[in-house]
Formats: sequence, structure tokens, C-alpha cells
Amino acid sequence: MYYPLLTRRKSYSAKTDGSHYADYHHYLAEISEDCQHRCVYCDALKSEHANEGFHLDHFRPVALFAALSKDPNNLLLSCAKCNVLKSKNWPTKCHESHDEHVGFLDPFTDKLSEYFIVDEFGRLIAKQGVASFMSELLNLNRESRIQLRRRRQLKARIVKINEAIESKLQELLKYMKSEEFDKILAQEKLSYILGIKEKFNQSLVAFLQ
Repeated sequence: MYYPLLTRRKSYSAKTDGSHYADYHHYLAEISEDCQHRCVYCDALKSEHANEGFHLDHFRPVALFAALSKDPNNLLLSCAKCNVLKSKNWPTKCHESHDEHVGFLDPFTDKLSEYFIVDEFGRLIAKQGVASFMSELLNLNRESRIQLRRRRQLKARIVKINEAIESKLQELLKYMKSEEFDKILAQEKLSYILGIKEKFNQSLVAFLQ
């Protein structure tokens, strides 16, 4: 549900002469696809933001790595807030993105799911030093992101419960058409389904509190 390992395409589109585009915004669609249409820092999906407000971020800042200014392999998708907070920060002062204590995780080489977990309340928990650095610098637990994760968790619960309800209803329908049909047992099965529905309602209530 959170922080999938990303894979870059082997090559990005270039000018007819084979050189990279001067305007790095040319790569927005390709980078968005490679980043699975999510901010690589806070993990917000573009679809959760009405497909607006996302930028291309130079992972290694141009101020320190001028040679990478036109390199699409240095571009990542970021929401506006994370992009602003990251800015020109690069604490390692070398090509390596982090030293396990400070710096930035590269979503194309680091498994961010091993560095971050999300609790039941939508809060991001940093498991290792560099994750703590990123969380604090980028304010990854700002209220908007906590609520976004809670909504995503609720959506996952809704889908799971709806699937369970549909499965049980199909079982009950099949049973009612069988020769083994028993009214009392059918009522028990129906009560079980209603219990699942009640859990669904509880999830909604818990989310809205």
C-alpha cells in the first residue's frame, strides 16, 4: 500500500539528435509513470490530489551537481510541499544520497518500505536513521499526509469488507438453491454476513471520529 520499489525505464525520450532536452519538464509524463504517479517522499498519489500540484524534483540538487541538470535519471516526482522543503538540501555533500544517518533515500535503489511503516492512525514511523532525517526535514507527518494515509487505509478496509460480503452472499445464494437448504442454517449464515457489515460500519465510524 505504501512506498513500492520503483523501476526506471532503460531510456528516456530525447531530441532527434540524441541529446537530452534543455527543458527537463519534457520528462514529466515519463517520470510520473516511473514513480507510479506518487510523491517519492511522502508517498501521496497524484489521484489523491486531483492529479494536480506535483513537480519534478532534481534528486541531486543542480546547485551541487550542475552536470545532472538535464539528466532525466536525476528526476523524481514530488508533491509541491515536499519539493519546497527538500529544496537544495544535500547533507552528504557527495554523490551518495545518504550515509544511513542523514540524506535522502533513492526510491529506485532503496526499499523505502524497509525504512518506513505506517501505523493504524496514518502516522509514518521511521525505522532507521536516514528515515528519521527525511521525516523531520520534509515534515512527512504533516496533518494532510496523516489524513491521506487514513483515507487510504479506510479505502483498503472498505474494499476488503465488500469483497468478503459479496463472497458470503454468493455462498448463501448457492446454498439456498441446493438440496441441502435448511432455513435455520441459512439464517445463521445471514447473521454472519450482517456481522461483517457491522464491522464495515464500525470502520467508517472510526475513520470519521
